[in-house]
Amino acid sequence: MPTDVSSFKDVYKTAIESNFPEEATLVLGDQQITLRAVATPLRYGTNPHQPFTAFAPVSSSALSVGNLDMLKGGKAGLSLTNLQDMSQALNTLKFFSRPACVVMKHVNPCGFKVQTAAEP
Repeated sequence: MPTDVSSFKDVYKTAIESNFPEEATLVLGDQQITLRAVATPLRYGTNPHQPFTAFAPVSSSALSVGNLDMLKGGKAGLSLTNLQDMSQALNTLKFFSRPACVVMKHVNPCGFKVQTAAEP
């Protein structure tokens, strides 16, 4: 383990220049989840010069942004903010057992509807 600042910098530079693996397993206590890389070209983002890759659960029925299919996209594609909006919307919807919809604008919910018992 490095003990001086320049050694830490060298370790950091080496780590960020390396490619992420196509698949990774995270272990949190007694739980583990395996994730696979999902390459998504972004039209722009926080750091447009850096490539973006999302990771989705390999064997999970859980809904995640990485498991979604794009039905229609614009010429330019998705932005990082679009992906963050989708992720936050899914995180909000998971708390409801009835059909629901959430509208996001820049990672903030700005509209929401949950089906009532009287609605078909």
